[in-house]
Amino acid sequence: MKTNFIKFVIAFVLLTSLTIVGCTKDPEYPLPVFGDPAEGIAGVWKLSTIKQSDLVIKAAVKPQIDLTDFLTKGTAVSIAFDKMAKTYQVTGSLRVNYLGSNGTFAFNDAKNPTKLLLTDISNKVYSLD
Repeated sequence: MKTNFIKFVIAFVLLTSLTIVGCTKDPEYPLPVFGDPAEGIAGVWKLSTIKQSDLVIKAAVKPQIDLTDFLTKGTAVSIAFDKMAKTYQVTGSLRVNYLGSNGTFAFNDAKNPTKLLLTDISNKVYSLD
């Protein structure tokens, strides 16, 4: 009987101490501070390929078709982003203009951007995911 009581006390003390240790407050770590997302896209970007994915087909790897030569008409196309003025300018020509020739750019969320929003000079907005 005495042995059972000692086992009970030891088990009680262990469980109580584990509970107290398990309930301590986690240390607080500061969240990382990211800079302006415009810094990540500032500069001149040269268009190298345009691929269209078939999102209707339910497969692990979506079939793609390369539309680069068709849409660029064989000419070089680039887009320049100015981070200070928040403007963009497309150089070269596309058969179908999906971006406008120039305008302003913004992000859907300044802290956690998921979309780039291009607004051309006629106030048409292009959303790039």
